[in-house]
Amino acid sequence: MGGASSHFGRHGGSLFGFHWQLRPVLRTGLVLVLALPIACRDAPELLEPPGLAPFGPPPYRLTYDPGREVGPSWTPSGDAIVYIEQRRLLSSQLFVKFAGPFAADTVVITDTLRTRGVARRIPVEGGIAEPVLPVLQQGGSVVLSYLVSSSEGRVAAFTLLPLAGTSLCGGVSECDTDTLLHVPPRLVEGFIRVRDPASEGAVNDDPTIVVEFAGRRFDTSENPSGLSGVWRVDQHPFQVQFRATGRVPDRISWAPGGQRLVFSDGLALNIWNPTTGDVDEIPNSADGTNPAWSPTGEWIAFERATRGELTEETCEHRFPSTVDTGPLICIERRRSWMPGTRTLALIRPDGSDLRLLPAGTRPAWAPDGERIYYESGREIWSVGIDGSGAAVVPDTEQGFEPAVSPDGNLLAFVRVDPLDPDAADIWIVEAAP
Repeated sequence: MGGASSHFGRHGGSLFGFHWQLRPVLRTGLVLVLALPIACRDAPELLEPPGLAPFGPPPYRLTYDPGREVGPSWTPSGDAIVYIEQRRLLSSQLFVKFAGPFAADTVVITDTLRTRGVARRIPVEGGIAEPVLPVLQQGGSVVLSYLVSSSEGRVAAFTLLPLAGTSLCGGVSECDTDTLLHVPPRLVEGFIRVRDPASEGAVNDDPTIVVEFAGRRFDTSENPSGLSGVWRVDQHPFQVQFRATGRVPDRISWAPGGQRLVFSDGLALNIWNPTTGDVDEIPNSADGTNPAWSPTGEWIAFERATRGELTEETCEHRFPSTVDTGPLICIERRRSWMPGTRTLALIRPDGSDLRLLPAGTRPAWAPDGERIYYESGREIWSVGIDGSGAAVVPDTEQGFEPAVSPDGNLLAFVRVDPLDPDAADIWIVEAAP
C-alpha cells in the first residue's frame, strides 16, 4: 500500500497553532500526533452477549455493550457488521489560547465529543465483537468516528480532531457576554485514513487526508480602530446542524473497486484517490454531506441542505476587566444561516445530472442500485431512485444510520434507547420496504 498523504481545505489562516493551506499539500506523520490528545488509554475489551447467540429471525438486537454503538456497515462478504463503539468520557475542559493575531484570553471550551471510538466487527448472527484495527487502536490510542470497508478488504476510517469554540477572539463581547463560561463548539478538522486491517506496518505509512471544516477567515483588508484585520466567521448549515444535534458530516464511501473515496467537508462533496493523493471537488454538490456511492458507480447519493434566513452581526471584543471602557482587542463579522430542509439528492461523480429526492438524511444503497434507504421522522425509509414508492421499513422506530446487506435481504441500523438518549445499539431487520 502506498504512503500517499493529502491535506484538503479552503481557507488560509491559523488556529491552535496549526496552519491551513489554500490548496492540497502533502502532510506525513502529523495526524497521529494530532490524534493523541483525544486518546482514551484503556484497552478495548471484547464483547460477548451471554446466552443471546445465535439469534433467531429478524428483527433482533445485535449489540449489547453499554454506551453507544453507531456507524454500522457490512463487510463485503455480508457475514459481519463493522461499527464504532462509543463510550463518553468524563466531561473535559479545554483551556485554549487562540493563535490569532490578537489572541487575548484563554477560553474555556467544554468538548462534548470526547468519546472512546473503537472500531469493532461482530458476526451478523451475534457473538463476540472484536477490534477491527488492533495495531492502530491498541490501548485506544486513536479515536475513530466512522469506518467503512471496501470490496478489496481495506478500510477507510474517519477521526474527528478536537473542537474549537465559536469565538476566535477571546475576551468578552456584546455578542457573547458569557464567553469565559461557555463557548459553543465548532468543527475544525478531521482526517481520513486508509488501512488494511491485517497490516502490522507503521500507521504513518497509511494514505491519509486531512479534512478542514470551513467557517473562519482573518481578513486584513479591514482595519477598524487600528486593528490589523477582522475575523470573518460563517456558521454554514453543517456547523449550525452540528451545534444543534452534535452530528458530524463524517460519512465516507468507497467507489466500486475500492480505488476512490467520496467524502464531505461540509460545503461540498469531494473525491479522493488514496494512491495518488488527488482530491477533486464534485461540481453542483454545494452544502452536500454524508455521501454514499452507488453499487454500480453511476451515482452518489447525499444529503443536500437548503439555506434558511441569514443573520449577520458584528462582535467587538474587549478584556473582561475593561469590557465597558477598554480598547478593542478583536472584531468578528459573523454570518449564520438558519437550517433549512435536508433533502436526499443524486449526482453523477462528475457533477452532472443532479436530482432531488424526498426529504431525509444518511442515504444508503440497496445492492441492485434501484432503491435508497434513509432516515426520516425517527424511522428508516426506502425510496426508488426516481423518487417513487417511498415507504417506511417495519420495526425501525427510533432508528437511524441504515446499512443494507450485500445480498439486499437485511438492514442494519442504530436504535436509540427511548429511556436513555445516550444509549444506542445495532439492530437487524428485514430490508423489505
